[in-house]
Amino acid sequence: MSYFTARLPQFQMVQDDLDNQEAVVKALNSSITDITQNETSTPKHSPLLEKQEEMNELWRSVTSSLKDKRNKMQEKLTSVSTMAAVLSLVSVRLSSSIPCDLVSVRLSSSIPCDLVVRVCGTQRPGLES
Repeated sequence: MSYFTARLPQFQMVQDDLDNQEAVVKALNSSITDITQNETSTPKHSPLLEKQEEMNELWRSVTSSLKDKRNKMQEKLTSVSTMAAVLSLVSVRLSSSIPCDLVSVRLSSSIPCDLVVRVCGTQRPGLES
């Protein structure tokens, strides 16, 4: 869990930097459009337009990669949180001399019901099948 909490600020810093760069990319695209519309002699395949296309392809690649990494990190964080909750539940069960009483233990609703049944031998309150 500490690995993720240590990486979250770094990830947020990259996200903030990309948000700032997005404004730059939009401004460059707008400027290139203005230049090409004002100059009638600009060919359709000018070096400027080629660089614009290259910049846009790189931008799409970077933003797509960031979105994929964000989704993977979120999945892993959810998985780690679920496992931490299950371990907490197991710890409560092992440290207690009484049977697992889910009414007295506040659980995250993200814990799958089948895990609770396997660990405690009972359903969460209100989720009887």
